[in-house]
Amino acid sequence: MDYNNYTAKELNDMARTFSAIRSEVEANSSLFRISNDSDAQIRIEYISFATEYFFTVSNPSLKDNYVFYDLNYKPGSQTSNSSHSNKNTFSDNRLLSELKSWMNLVKNIHDVRQKIHPNSKNLKHYKEKLFESFSFMEDENDDKPLEPKKQKELSSFLNLLIENFESDPDIDDEIIKELKTLNKNIPALTQLQIKNQISWTFAKMMYKGVDVLNRITKVGTNAGIGHLLIEGIKNFTS
Repeated sequence: MDYNNYTAKELNDMARTFSAIRSEVEANSSLFRISNDSDAQIRIEYISFATEYFFTVSNPSLKDNYVFYDLNYKPGSQTSNSSHSNKNTFSDNRLLSELKSWMNLVKNIHDVRQKIHPNSKNLKHYKEKLFESFSFMEDENDDKPLEPKKQKELSSFLNLLIENFESDPDIDDEIIKELKTLNKNIPALTQLQIKNQISWTFAKMMYKGVDVLNRITKVGTNAGIGHLLIEGIKNFTS
């Protein structure tokens, strides 16, 4: 970002506004993450890679001694899944209120989706048990990224798993897309977010009757990276 393009008032407002947004996202990191934080823009995304929900704040501009921002978010409201754009005057508190309203809408959608079908309890059970199996990630470091060595190991593992799954017509394209998106975003995610996404994706496969655990174990063992996930998976199945 070329800071020379902005006045002191705009820069100070950006600093306050973006800092407040980061704090709010961090407090809700189990469901949301910041996917872009540069060039006078900040973008928040819902953690589910199967759903494109986002909230973007960008293009600060000074007018009549107020700083204006472009807002673009999806879903737009309780009655629309389309994206919505809005340009208005936002102080720290007002913009944060807009973000919280959007987050509450997405949280509601997240919760309701899991209540629509009675069998969702089984899916949630699989997800929780798989989450517990990821012993290679320390609980006290859930809010931190994986260390670089483990990032590389996890990425290699996912690449092999994707290759294995792509040759299977019984595995939905949605699953492949989720794994590819996760792999691409590993450096930007916290350990908690990684665990949530992996366990949710694998749980959906188990729910559909795919023998995912044995395949995960086999792929990991053959790749020589079994220590990353395999011991936890074995504990899950024992």
